[in-house]
Amino acid sequence: MAYAPLGSRRATSVADTTGNNPGNYTTTFGPSELSIMTPVFELYRAVVKGVGIPGSTADIYLDGNEASYNVFGSGAEWDPNQPPLLQPGQAIYFYWSIPVIGQNGAANSPPVVTAWFRYDASMWAKGPT
Repeated sequence: MAYAPLGSRRATSVADTTGNNPGNYTTTFGPSELSIMTPVFELYRAVVKGVGIPGSTADIYLDGNEASYNVFGSGAEWDPNQPPLLQPGQAIYFYWSIPVIGQNGAANSPPVVTAWFRYDASMWAKGPT
């Protein structure tokens, strides 16, 4: 395979609005944030920073399907052995175990995720990135 980069996208987590992770932070990469039109592409790497609670977890979903489950320190890298394949119109969610409001009543630090994408250039012409 001849991989070609599609660049990175960065998102700061916000209080969950999906209804799937109430009271906790969720990072969303929706179709408008991704804006990738290549027929099939990969999420091959993600860098996470700002996790204020060591040992926090994230369930990573592609639309409604769980793709991975990870434990993060204050910052970490997610480098899946089998990168998930995506198509235009799909969304990626990081459902964090971190509550928006901590036990002391103050807001917890929201994780920031930078996700990296690529495609198999031998199969598809590059679309807009």
